[in-house]
Amino acid sequence: WEGFTFEGGYTPVVSYGDGDFLTGDTLWDMKTLRREPTSDHTLQLLCYWLMGLHSIHPEYRRIRWIGFYNPRLDVVYRCSVASLPWPVLRRVCVHVIGYDDRWMFLES
Repeated sequence: WEGFTFEGGYTPVVSYGDGDFLTGDTLWDMKTLRREPTSDHTLQLLCYWLMGLHSIHPEYRRIRWIGFYNPRLDVVYRCSVASLPWPVLRRVCVHVIGYDDRWMFLES
């Protein structure tokens, strides 16, 4: 899936955004950087995954990895979403994206 969006996952705080690529189990963002992705890039990718989970699209529930591909350096960075700590996920959902307690469904 290319150029995907997050209908149903947007909030008054984050009202737009679209991703680059979605494969069977990975949400990818393409970055043509001269260096490694920054914390801002990582936060953006995490927000995409969380907004996808809150969206109307069931495809996001199959995601097990989030990652970056840098074609300039021909490097892949990938992280298992299972390794992400719940307190961080909750903080991003509530304090960055602007969700209320709807984030709780992530635990099931």
